[in-house]
Amino acid sequence: MTTLPTWTGSEHHRRRWGVVLPPTQPPNTAPRFSIAPGTPCEVRRVVDPLDAWRRHVTTKPVEFERYESYRDRHYTFRDAGWLLRVHRRHVDHRAESPLFVSVATTSTTCSGEVV
Repeated sequence: MTTLPTWTGSEHHRRRWGVVLPPTQPPNTAPRFSIAPGTPCEVRRVVDPLDAWRRHVTTKPVEFERYESYRDRHYTFRDAGWLLRVHRRHVDHRAESPLFVSVATTSTTCSGEVV
């Protein structure tokens, strides 16, 4: 009977220390969506869905992990009893791809050196 290669290290070492799960990356705790101060948006109370949207301008940075809905290029977020509707172009999205982050954080000079 042949054994398949293990995911990391030797199986004997893993069993001796009681480690049976593959290594994991810690979760990304940065918010998925952020809105800068001075962004035009619309707000309305959550409890009154028939209430009209009111124009508003954000005064501080606002961050969200998820959105309630996306319609007509507008995200709707919920925060402290209010709904906040913002156009897509004003919402910053977190880059979730490790490749995108590594490319975005490094640059090269004309001689090919990584800065």
